[in-house]
Amino acid sequence: MMALWDDGKFGLAHWNKWEKIAVVTDVGWLRAMTWAFKWLIPTKFKLFPNGELEQAKQWISGDRQ
Repeated sequence: MMALWDDGKFGLAHWNKWEKIAVVTDVGWLRAMTWAFKWLIPTKFKLFPNGELEQAKQWISGDRQ
């Protein structure tokens, strides 16, 4: 849980420096919370299940929308 808090603090400190954000998780509550608060993310955002890690990497590093 501390890692989640640390990631959140880092994200808030640097929120305006990212062009895209990909979240990869199968944890139900984390997916729901991420989706519920996506309107707070001021950039392109996609949520991927664990099985699509490679697609997430391609999306985050490429020009694909």
